[in-house]
Amino acid sequence: MRTIQKTAIIKLDAPVSELLPTVNAYTKAFNFACKTGFDLKIFNKINLQKEIYSFVRERFDLQAQLACSVSFKATDALNSIKQKLKKNQKTSCPKSNLCSIRYDARSYTLNLKKQEVSLSTLDGRKRYALAIPQYLQHYFSGEWKNTSADLVIRKQKNKLKVFLHITFEKKIEDAEL
Repeated sequence: MRTIQKTAIIKLDAPVSELLPTVNAYTKAFNFACKTGFDLKIFNKINLQKEIYSFVRERFDLQAQLACSVSFKATDALNSIKQKLKKNQKTSCPKSNLCSIRYDARSYTLNLKKQEVSLSTLDGRKRYALAIPQYLQHYFSGEWKNTSADLVIRKQKNKLKVFLHITFEKKIEDAEL
């Protein structure tokens, strides 16, 4: 038995202006976390969280779970350059202009019956309708378990659009050889 993961990318019918303040605060917190981890050579998620958590909560006004998410996401970015640092190769601190927000079960909720999502923001929980394309419906059927999601704001045709990258997993039987 093994677990497979798939990501469904859904366009969210959400006003960018409602989500942009949270994304901007998360981006600033992410950049702060990366700089702190880079300068102090902290590559462990728990150690980085201990170092920055209180400051991130206070300074960037992020709710608890998003503050934890920032340190985990920053650690992932820092670990991508760790090997270069070990070999004394030139590298720079990871930095983002518009960082996606990583949500987990405590910071977002999928309501499959209503086809909506609830996201933690600076202004509390916000609910948005999901327009799930037919070709992705099977992920939402109940056979797959949703584990996390990334809120992504990106520019398309000179306009900012909001997407939710929802990660699903499913246990499958190993094929017999």
